[in-house]
Order: sequence, then C-alpha cells, then structure tokens
Amino acid sequence: MGADNRPYRVTADAAVQDLNDHELVRLEALQADLSLKDGSWLSVNAKNGLMHNGLQTLQLDGQIEAYSDFGYAFYTQSAQIDLKAGSLYSDQPVRLQGPYGHLRAKTMRATERGQRLHFAGDVKVIIFPRSGEAG
Repeated sequence: MGADNRPYRVTADAAVQDLNDHELVRLEALQADLSLKDGSWLSVNAKNGLMHNGLQTLQLDGQIEAYSDFGYAFYTQSAQIDLKAGSLYSDQPVRLQGPYGHLRAKTMRATERGQRLHFAGDVKVIIFPRSGEAG
C-alpha cells in the first residue's frame, strides 16, 4: 500500500534483488495494478522495471502500456512512478487514446493519483464529438 493506504500490486515474470541495495528489485515483463483516489484503477504493463520498495518508486522501460477502467489507453517507452505520491512522469513521447479522442505529446506528468494530467511538447489532440451532437 502507498502512503495514503491506496493498494497497489506489482507482479513480474522475473524479479532479481540488487546485491548492494536489498530494497531495489529488477523486474522483467511486469504488471502493476494501482487503485486511484476516486476508486477507479489503472493497470500498467512494461518490458522492464526497477522497483525500490523503501522509496515506493517504480522506473519502467520498454514498451509501456497502461489501461484505465474509464476506457483510456496510454503508451510510452519510459516512465517513472512514485507510488507513495501517486504521480507518474514520462520524458518520452506519449500517446493516449480513449472514448473521447486521442492525444500525442513529447512529455507527460500525472499528479494527484491521476487527477491532474499535464502534457507538453508538440501536443496534438483529436476530440471525438459526442454522439448526437452537431460536428
């Protein structure tokens, strides 16, 4: 659990503990399930990860995909998650798609357990009109 008692679970095909820092674990083919502040969830898959149990941080690399129960999908190649603070940062190009549209940007920051999203760098957005509304 994070500092605010929000549950999270991290599983991996392989986990290797660092010999110099026993709280640091290298992960392969990992999945992280996170409970958000509003009761919704987020599932994150990545090729590689580095988790620090004491600091409650998770560094993800290689083919990252995240899915929310709101119907959104997020894709990037590198991200840092602070499980305690409930924040995510990616300095690699990101792509977000969902029921209301698509978004691309060069960087992304999510804070307040996903309540605030900030995209920067050549941001492109396509918004789908709601069904029944004039275009």
